[in-house]
Amino acid sequence: MTSKTQNPAFRFFLFYALFWAFWGWLGLILAWTGIFFSAIFAAGILAAAGAFFFWRKKIIFNPGREFAILFAALAVFVIFLSFFSTPTVFSGRDQGALSEAAIRLAQNHEISFSTAASEEFFKIYGPGKALNFPGFHYASGGGLVPQFPLPYIAWLAGFYSFFGLAGLIVANAVLLHLFFGGFYFLSRIFLKTKYALLALALAATSFPLVWFSKFTLSENMALPFLFVSIFSFLLFLERPSLFAFFAWMVFSFLLFFVRIEGAAFFAAGLVLAWIFPSTRNFLKDGWIKKLLLPLSFLAVLVFINFSFGAPFYREIARAFLSAVPDGGGGWGETIILPFFYVLQIHIVYGIFPFLVLGLIGIATFLFRKKWRELVPFFIALPSFWYLVDSNISSDHPWMLRRFAFALLPILIFYAVMFLAKWKERRVAGEGDDFENIPSGNVRVIKSVLGQQKSLVFVVIIAVMLLSNFPAFLKYAFFSENKGLLEQVGAISENFSKNDLVLVDRRVSGDGWAMPAGPMSFVFGINAVYFFNSSDLEKIDRGRFDKIFLITPDANVGLYAGGLLGERLDFFKNYWLKTERLDI
Repeated sequence: MTSKTQNPAFRFFLFYALFWAFWGWLGLILAWTGIFFSAIFAAGILAAAGAFFFWRKKIIFNPGREFAILFAALAVFVIFLSFFSTPTVFSGRDQGALSEAAIRLAQNHEISFSTAASEEFFKIYGPGKALNFPGFHYASGGGLVPQFPLPYIAWLAGFYSFFGLAGLIVANAVLLHLFFGGFYFLSRIFLKTKYALLALALAATSFPLVWFSKFTLSENMALPFLFVSIFSFLLFLERPSLFAFFAWMVFSFLLFFVRIEGAAFFAAGLVLAWIFPSTRNFLKDGWIKKLLLPLSFLAVLVFINFSFGAPFYREIARAFLSAVPDGGGGWGETIILPFFYVLQIHIVYGIFPFLVLGLIGIATFLFRKKWRELVPFFIALPSFWYLVDSNISSDHPWMLRRFAFALLPILIFYAVMFLAKWKERRVAGEGDDFENIPSGNVRVIKSVLGQQKSLVFVVIIAVMLLSNFPAFLKYAFFSENKGLLEQVGAISENFSKNDLVLVDRRVSGDGWAMPAGPMSFVFGINAVYFFNSSDLEKIDRGRFDKIFLITPDANVGLYAGGLLGERLDFFKNYWLKTERLDI
């Protein structure tokens, strides 16, 4: 591995990634402290931008041609993809809850919030999971708090503060751009430019990586910060310094809070830093300052975060316990059968070639004890459990979330690196004996074998690209639920802010895209997901001017034949038209 730490493109990208890490940390700290005001956020960002542009000018203003061209090309590509994205603000699944939590944070300046509707339903259900507000929990005082980690929520809230609803798309675009850059420069540590560009092209045309960038999901934030943390760790490994170590800590600590896997990624990196002699000697020299203090600081942050993220950790614990076989179905039903189902999905979405070649590449580097080349694998290793059990609902492509943020790009990386190293190896191995063959014939043999290698290389790359294209070309430029929010806004005009609007799960025809959320946090209506008719008897109905129920025709009978039967008066028909992913 040649020296990369002094490469101006590498150094500039590291500073670029640190700027966005600062954005993430600033948002998280403001969310923790309950002072998430756009003015404070803007002041912090301007201060950071000023520091980046006026500190170490030779590095900041000399990124090099390689970085400039790559930066611009990736920006154009990501902006183009963003035109085919719609803010995912509808209730029912994680993306809707994360969007709502971010918008509420920007609106109320703190993570907890309540509405007239939530206060009434809190009287019924009390602290715990807020069933009428998917993705949220009731705190002991009745406020709603998200059941998801705060960093991505704060990240989205920052962009929403400056760009409104479009900020949700901008936020994901920045993360995707940062990932592509991190993935490319990580590849460049080991590969020539042409092979790094090839790896980038395969990642940029992979359906899961592009598709989930359209949704407000925490994987979108974990993806870039995992790869920039691996990139910075490799720079630290090559030339240990306080700056490289600090950069890795900044990225890894943030990733620690973005997703639960971040803790495992950080632990893996810490173990590797202690295994490699160069970094171990660096850490041992002044270990109190370099290890004890940062880890103590991390422990304090974990304690602070736990006070805000207790619902998240409870959900994780519940998911873990449910994933452990209880003896009823055994490992055959809980592990083996899901594995073969997932394998079929990998084939359908073009992931299978990367899975095979990536694992072959990893096995080859393990056999040859190429430990530096294996650093990305070792850090991302905890995510490989999802190959066995993804621990998510089986509908696809939703289930591919588990593979998109770590496993898939790592497999793409090793598939290309394996092919590149294989192609670049000498045709005549060290054990080959051409002593009895004329030198001219030896050159002919090498040329023929080299051409054969090149042909095989091209065929394999073509297969991988062609595996990507069907799903990518069909859905990369498809925007799910396009125009639905505007139609929900038109429906919301029928109600006043003093009305209560009960929303059936199938109002939009999709239980994962309920209008209840945006009717409340975008259009200011007291809307709530409604599923239990008896709840209407337990709330203070006098608090609202009128109470409306929105339900599709197919579900009218469920309410008319129940407790609400005699109280229902027809008000108006509604129509919704939208587009959804056709599997």
